[in-house]
Amino acid sequence: MEGTGAEIAGNTNNTQAVIYSTASVVIEDVEVVRGTAQPQRIIYVNGADFVKIDSCIVHSFLSYAGDKTMVYLNASRIDIYNNLLYDGQATGNVAALFTYGDYVSIVNNSIHDFYATQLLGTAIGYGILVYVDPVKTANVYNNTITEIVAATAVQQFTYCYYFYDLGGNLNYSNNISDDSTAPGSNSQTGVSYTEIFLDADIADFRLTLLSVARDAGTDRSADINDDIIGTVRPVGVTWDIGAFEWFAIFEGEILEGISTVTIVKTKNSEVTIEKELDSEVTTELNEISKVYD
Repeated sequence: MEGTGAEIAGNTNNTQAVIYSTASVVIEDVEVVRGTAQPQRIIYVNGADFVKIDSCIVHSFLSYAGDKTMVYLNASRIDIYNNLLYDGQATGNVAALFTYGDYVSIVNNSIHDFYATQLLGTAIGYGILVYVDPVKTANVYNNTITEIVAATAVQQFTYCYYFYDLGGNLNYSNNISDDSTAPGSNSQTGVSYTEIFLDADIADFRLTLLSVARDAGTDRSADINDDIIGTVRPVGVTWDIGAFEWFAIFEGEILEGISTVTIVKTKNSEVTIEKELDSEVTTELNEISKVYD
C-alpha cells in the first residue's frame, strides 16, 4: 500500500535504530522500514521530554540478535496516534511497541504480524508492552492488535496487550485483539484480522464494509480528529477502531435480497462486493448513500 509520506530505510547492519533520538521529537507522515539492515529497533527514542509519532507506517522489521522492539519509546510524554505497525520478526522476545513514560497516549493504531522465535528457552511476542510506574498515566484506546506469534522448542507466550502496572493510572477501552488481552470496556477479543481489514495479507489495512471495527470506537477528539490518511473522524455514527476510518461513497440504489455486484467507491480505490444483503445492511448502505450523494 502507499506510504503516507517520505520513506526512511535503514541499510547498515547492527545499528541501534533507523531513527534514533535522545531529544524531543515529532515523527509524522513517514514510512519507516529496516531496508537491508537488521537494527535492534526501527524507531528508538530514549530519555526525551516529549515524543509524538503520528500517521506513520513502520514495517519489515527483522533482527537475529536477541530481544528486540520495533518502536521503543522512553520519554516524559508519549503520544502515538494513527500508526500502522506490521511485519516484525526477531530471535528472542519481540515487541511491536514499548513505552515507558510519565504520560502515554496510544490511540487508533493498527498492529499486525509479529513473530518471536527461539530454538532454546522461551520466546515471548508482544503487540504493545507498556510500563506504568506509580502516579504515571497511560491511555490506550481504539487500537487493533492481531497475529502476535511466538515459536520455540521449549515455551512460547504471546500478548497483544501487556501492562507492567506498578500502581499507575491506566485508562483503556474500545480495543480489539485476536487473543483475550484487549483491555477495557467495549473491547473485542478473539477477533480474526479477516473480520477487520480489507486484505491484511497484502498490507491493505483499510476497514471492510462489515468490519467489526466500524463504529466501534470511542471519541478521542481531545487527542486527534482524523485518521492516517487525513479522513476526518468520525465518518459514521461514532469513531472506528484502528488507524483507518472507514470511508465510502455508494452509487445507485441498493436493494434488499438482490444478489448483485455493487461498486463501492472508497477514498483510495473501488471495491467490488458480491453478496446478498439483508435488510439491516441494505438500510445502512442506502442511508450512507444519501449522505454522500
